[in-house]
Amino acid sequence: MPELAVLLCARDAAATVGRAVTSTLRALPRDAELRVLDDGSRDATTDVVASIADPRIRLARAASGIGYASARQRLLDESDSEVVAIMDADDVTLPWRFQVQARELGRADVLFSPIVSFGRRLRDFRPSLPVPVTTATSPLLLMLGGLFSHPTMYARRSALTAVGGYRPGAVAEDYDLQLRLAADGRMIRRGAVPVLAYRRHPAQTSTNAAFHRRADEAGLVAEARLALFERTFDWQGAGAPDATEQWAIVRREVVARRLGPLQATLVRRFARVRLGPPSDARRPSVQPPER
Repeated sequence: MPELAVLLCARDAAATVGRAVTSTLRALPRDAELRVLDDGSRDATTDVVASIADPRIRLARAASGIGYASARQRLLDESDSEVVAIMDADDVTLPWRFQVQARELGRADVLFSPIVSFGRRLRDFRPSLPVPVTTATSPLLLMLGGLFSHPTMYARRSALTAVGGYRPGAVAEDYDLQLRLAADGRMIRRGAVPVLAYRRHPAQTSTNAAFHRRADEAGLVAEARLALFERTFDWQGAGAPDATEQWAIVRREVVARRLGPLQATLVRRFARVRLGPPSDARRPSVQPPER
């Protein structure tokens, strides 16, 4: 049984999957494995992966497209490693990824990491904010609608199986999983070292605002988010709290969780972006004096 299994789902990814696989293998420990599922591709995705000679690759194929959630769950079910990592078919693993993540996981259950994003050319990259996120801060960011970069996930299998893994019915299966992990009390943190070159292109769902609105409103994700409010923040309302109520939770939890200045600033700034300014900061408009 390998200690680490990397799970990679690919669909019609012949143009990019080769680099995704070879870069992952370059960073992967010798006693780990890379499990690849071709999710019903209509191009040469399977042939590209099959042409890479490395005994750590485990290649499977779904006859028809079953979707990211079902594909990732299938790979999770078919592997038995203690630690599981995620990789996407259009990204590039940086050489130090797994060495750094094994060290940064520490006592946490789930680790995410910063990324560097790139467009048409790898050298045209933009780094994300290299600020670590503590286990005390992560539930607050997820409560506010934040999403950690899922292709960087490095997690203990026990944490994923405890919450049931991926749910195929979720519009955003990655956010849904992260919410359920937080609601279950699993320790989630983000490291400080970028481990992935993340490819940005107009067709991807992560850049689609309408997709994110649907994800927030969809049944399973809304259910998971409400569970986080109820179990972690003792929310008693019939539905999710509104912006004013979420600001109250933020203020209370920043103090209760004893967040340091950097983490507190991170949470407050993110809350302002997602919720707008707090209601007591909105000044009434000044009426001109009557003549």
